[in-house]
Amino acid sequence: ASEHSRLCPQGVSAVVVGAACCRAPVHSFRHTRKTVEAAFGKTLEELFDRFDPKPLASGSIAQVHRATLRRPGAPRSPSSAGAAHSAAGLAADQGEVVEVVVKVSHPNVQRHIFLDFRLLAGLSAAAARVPALRGLSLRESVAQFSHTMTAQTDLRVEGVHALRFSNNFSGGPRCTCLLFGRVLS
Repeated sequence: ASEHSRLCPQGVSAVVVGAACCRAPVHSFRHTRKTVEAAFGKTLEELFDRFDPKPLASGSIAQVHRATLRRPGAPRSPSSAGAAHSAAGLAADQGEVVEVVVKVSHPNVQRHIFLDFRLLAGLSAAAARVPALRGLSLRESVAQFSHTMTAQTDLRVEGVHALRFSNNFSGGPRCTCLLFGRVLS
């Protein structure tokens, strides 16, 4: 709950975030390392000055880790070595240290969601044969929810939505309850 206190207003954190996040699955750091390194073609040490192996938070689709990027040519901490971030498209601005959050999908999450919705589709088709349940449009609801959940497994789509959200609110009155960052890919 202490990690979430900076993300949500007081009171909301314990009720909403705590209840939603505390029981979410957490995958191994080995999976995180393998996934990030495969996505960028470089080791974590080449991409980041620091990468926290302990997840900051986890949800049903993915988990997030804190990390630090540095601009190519900027001094690196003694604990890290490797190539420049620009080769992976992760450069910071003007040598600044950039704190980031790296989101990594859980292993096989797309396959699990696909199988879950196949099961729900069969159940909704069977339920549609029950006269008292025909008016609920269960098949259509499952199909729509399936499309929405499947789209959430593509973290690139989430990045586009985060950029749009940030752009929509960037010119308005100062909002003290939301922090807008940059989406790096």
